[in-house]
Amino acid sequence: MPTLELYTQKKVVSLPQSASIDQAAQAMSNREVGCVIVVSSGGTSSGGIVGIITDRDIALGSLNPEPQTPLTLAEVMTPNPITAPERTTHDEASRLMEEYGIRRLPITRKSESGVRKCVGIVTLDDLIISGALGIERVSAIVKSQIRRRGFVHLRAKRAVQSENRSESRREQTLNHFYHVLGEKTGTSSMELVERITDFLLSAVIKRIHHSGAASLISQLPHDLQEKLFDLPAGPDRSIILSSIEDRLCSGFGIERKQVPMFLTNFFHAIHELTDHHVVDHVRSQLPIEFWEFFPRRVVHPSHEAA
Repeated sequence: MPTLELYTQKKVVSLPQSASIDQAAQAMSNREVGCVIVVSSGGTSSGGIVGIITDRDIALGSLNPEPQTPLTLAEVMTPNPITAPERTTHDEASRLMEEYGIRRLPITRKSESGVRKCVGIVTLDDLIISGALGIERVSAIVKSQIRRRGFVHLRAKRAVQSENRSESRREQTLNHFYHVLGEKTGTSSMELVERITDFLLSAVIKRIHHSGAASLISQLPHDLQEKLFDLPAGPDRSIILSSIEDRLCSGFGIERKQVPMFLTNFFHAIHELTDHHVVDHVRSQLPIEFWEFFPRRVVHPSHEAA
């Protein structure tokens, strides 16, 4: 049975826990990766793994109530991440993802000093593309991740938080999500932003394969996830660009000539707010007529939405 050794050559970026989220964001951008492995104060050469931080963590970290005091990775990371040795099988990796509600699994190798070092990362998308997972396992993993999402990132920011603060954080995250979409698309009414967001995300999720849909939903604010996850599995090929354009004009009052720019701004904002690799995967599963509205970098260039 295939093991995770195949993924040990994937780019791994490591930073000490004292580094700032700005440094992590710059490292992710420079290396075109979606996460950073956080190591102990011994540094990247001698320190063991103490946490992991994703580009979504970076987006949440931008909500820091004290913007003049940059957050460190120790404050934002998911501590003590679940890891797997190289000889772990695909099936074992997927079981770990389902059990712990994660979509990234650092691959480790024990050094001569006895410290386990990260030598690669396997993601949920890797296992889907390899053909190792069926729809039932993918759905189980994403549902498990949704159940965790309400508190994992919050716990990483604060050691102890009350239920009221957790609810407040969820609302703040959702409001930030809508605010960015409204700002990027030039839509001042938050009620209109919410309606358009529900429409466009629902259309995309129904149009693509379940693997891309599940990954995208897992990146969205908690209050959007369960509603979208209940949508019928795609791809629904009756959803085409012209029908979306017509609805934006007739249902939301957007001028026909403004629709292309609106869609471009909307999907660029989604790319900014979520895991870039997930959005690249979503783009690759949509018909080619949609591609112009997304950022150009594509992780999976094969066209899966024929």
